[in-house]
Amino acid sequence: MEFRQGKHNNALLQDEVLIELVLSLRGGKPAGPDAFHALNNFIECCIIHNEVWVDPVESLFGDGGGLSSEILGDPFIQSLLSEGVLKNCPSHDEVDGYLKSLGSEYDCLDFITDLRWHMRAMCALNSEDEARYFQDKTRFLNQCPKIFERAELIDSSDRASCPEAAWALGNGFTEDDLVTLEGWNRSAGALTRFTSYLDLNLYVVPSAVPHQIGGVSVRNRVAREAYERIVLEFDQVLEPDIGKTEFTMGKFPALSAIVLAEANGNIEALAASIIRNRKKYSELRAYLSEVGAMWGKAQTKIDRISLQSQLDNAVKSLSLEVNAQKDRVWYKAWDVLKNPTKIIQASGDVLVKKGREEAVVGQVKGLRAFWKGYKNSPLTEVSFEHFYNLVPRVASESVFEKAGEMEHYIDLMIKK
Repeated sequence: MEFRQGKHNNALLQDEVLIELVLSLRGGKPAGPDAFHALNNFIECCIIHNEVWVDPVESLFGDGGGLSSEILGDPFIQSLLSEGVLKNCPSHDEVDGYLKSLGSEYDCLDFITDLRWHMRAMCALNSEDEARYFQDKTRFLNQCPKIFERAELIDSSDRASCPEAAWALGNGFTEDDLVTLEGWNRSAGALTRFTSYLDLNLYVVPSAVPHQIGGVSVRNRVAREAYERIVLEFDQVLEPDIGKTEFTMGKFPALSAIVLAEANGNIEALAASIIRNRKKYSELRAYLSEVGAMWGKAQTKIDRISLQSQLDNAVKSLSLEVNAQKDRVWYKAWDVLKNPTKIIQASGDVLVKKGREEAVVGQVKGLRAFWKGYKNSPLTEVSFEHFYNLVPRVASESVFEKAGEMEHYIDLMIKK
């Protein structure tokens, strides 16, 4: 289908990402863990992906069941829609046609049925509920994690066949809680399955992550994995050996830190900075898309190893620049006087080596520009100041602590 041809670097935003953004930016809710991660992921997503799809319900069916006008009509969201940074999903017919071409019986109606099986949003509308959501999900992750894998929890006719539901009812949870939990499990499963078929990167709020446990193959696409490979290497090289500071709230991706600094607490400037940096890093975005396409077309294992090596070698060449600064060797005057040609020879060797390194780096389009931006991105503590200036209210530390506890148990499950 035309809308999928050559598209290997697109993304879908869970509705709750936009809900959290608008509520926290406009002061309708103190910015908590969901808003913090939504903002960081949103900025990064808008810069590194070709197309960022939003509001799938309204796009696919147009029945008014999608995001409210309060969210989609917000000037911040509207400015990004008008610039093409955000886009509506393709039509119902286009998506169904593509799914049919894959030989799949799954269609848009299946997707929407599960996505909207329960209408309550996964993100809370106040800090008290947000803290409770994290706390309840931590209990489940710790004591009854398989409950997140269940697509059916509310049929109480045979509790023996659903020990997870029996556990929940015996530990203070209600039938209404099970209805909500089942709806969220179905919604997360629908998003995961839909994005898997359409080869989309999926971005959700932290509250939704436990519900993805039972989903179909939760994984990043090749373009996103390539980007994360770059970021991981840059992070390791640019982490100072001294003066490390721990923050319980988390960290800011470099692109988010850059955008927040340019916005300087102004929401309109935030949108303008996202648009500007999206253009600035267009070559990197094109490279990530190209990697995704070439990865899919690869015929042999060595083809994919070559792609990975090209990226790794380019990133390593740039990271060596910082290591060289850390371990710089200075010529001694006496050595130069004894052998005047030594410094000329050494300089020539450096120029040749530099030329080779540039050729390696040049194979990954946009990497040097990204490296330059990355090196000069604000420190974490500086980014927190920009974050505090941007959002009118911030949730209490205890809400972030409860989110951290949930994240701990998710990490334990992933490592099993």
